[in-house]
Amino acid sequence: MKNVRLFITRALPHFVLFGLAATALYHIRDIRALGFSGDLHVYAFLAIGVGMLMSFHFQRSRSFLSLVLLAAAYGLVMQNAWFSGRILYFDSYARGFLSLMIPLNLVLISFSKESGFMTPKGIGKLAFILAQFGILAYLALMQEHRFLDLLYFEILPAGWTQFTALSDVALLMTLIAIFIITGRSLMAATHINFALLLTVVTAQMAINFTDRVDVFSLFILTASVMITLSMLSESYYLAYYDELTGIPARRALLSHFAKLGRRYSIAMVDIDHFKNFNDTHGHDVGDDVLKLVASRLTEVTGGGKAYRYGGEEFTVVFAGTSKEEAAQHLDAIREKIAQTPYYKPAKSKTKKADKPIFVNVSIGVAERDDKASEPSTVMKRADDALYKSKKAGRNRVTVA
Repeated sequence: MKNVRLFITRALPHFVLFGLAATALYHIRDIRALGFSGDLHVYAFLAIGVGMLMSFHFQRSRSFLSLVLLAAAYGLVMQNAWFSGRILYFDSYARGFLSLMIPLNLVLISFSKESGFMTPKGIGKLAFILAQFGILAYLALMQEHRFLDLLYFEILPAGWTQFTALSDVALLMTLIAIFIITGRSLMAATHINFALLLTVVTAQMAINFTDRVDVFSLFILTASVMITLSMLSESYYLAYYDELTGIPARRALLSHFAKLGRRYSIAMVDIDHFKNFNDTHGHDVGDDVLKLVASRLTEVTGGGKAYRYGGEEFTVVFAGTSKEEAAQHLDAIREKIAQTPYYKPAKSKTKKADKPIFVNVSIGVAERDDKASEPSTVMKRADDALYKSKKAGRNRVTVA
C-alpha cells in the first residue's frame, strides 16, 4: 500500500507534464499561429543537452543513457529527409526499428544499476545503445527486407493498431514495456522508474508523428524534461530523506524548524539498548528495526511529523500542540512500537522462524516557551527529558 502511495505521488509530476504535452498537441494549430512550433526542435535539442549535462554532473547513468537514446532517435528522425534521399525505404526502417528499440532499451535501463560513466560497465552500456543504431544503418544500407518484414509482421488481432502508426510487434513490445516498468515502479518507487514509464508512452506517441517535426519535437521535449525532472526529484530526495528508513532526515527537520510558529512541541525518540541489540542480532536486523520504528513513528497522531535525526534517534515535531497533548500521542505510539513483533528472517526455508523480538523506545518531549524560544533550545530540553526516561527505566515518555 505504501508503494502504491509513493507511485501516485512521485508519478504525479510526470503525468502533469504528459497532460500539458497532450493539451499542447490539441492546440498545435494555435501554437503554429503564434510562431512557436518552428522553435520546438531547438527546445527539444536544448532539453536533451541540458539533461545530459546534468546527468553527467550528478552521475546518473540511467538518466544519461535514456537521454542518449532519445538524442540518437531524435537526430535520426530529424535527418530522415537526408537519409531517405539515399537509402530506399529508410523511413520504414527507422520507424519500425525505433518503435521496437526504444521500449526495449528503456526496460533494460529500468533494470540497470547506477554506474560510473568511465567504468567498463558504463562504457559497455553506452556502446550497446549506439551499436544498435549502427545495426540499423547496416540493415538499411544492405536493404535487408527480411528484417523489414519481421518488424511489420502481423501478430495481433485485426483492429488493434488502427489508431496508431506502430506495427503489431512494436505495439506488443510497448505494452510489455509498460507492464514491466509499472511493476518495477511499484516494487522500487524511484523517480527515474516513473520517468521511464511515461517516456515509453511519450516516445511511442512521438513515433506516430515522425512526418510532423513540430509534434514529434513536442513529445521528445516532454520525454527529456521528464527524465531531467526525475533527476532533480531524486537529488532532492537524497538530500532531504533518509535512505534507509525512507522518512525525512535532519536537513528536512532543520527546514521544518524555519516554518514553525510560536507554539510547538518537539520530541526526541531513542531505541532502547539498540547497541547491545545490534551487536547481538547483527547489523542487518538492526537496520530492519530502524525501519520498523520509523514506519511506526510516521503513524503518530496529533499532527506529529517524524524525522530520522541520526543513529537510533528520531525527532517528532508537533506544530501548534502543547507538550502535554503531544505526550498523549507519543505514549500511544510508544505502546504501539512495544507491541509490534519483529521476526528475524529464517536462514533457510526448512528452519523454523525465531521467536519474535520486541523493541522499546524512550521519549522526551518539550514545548516552546519564553525561556526556550528557539527550536534548537526546545530540542535540547527534549533531549534532557529523554535522558530522564532512560534513567527512570526506559520505555516511557517524559515531559520536560
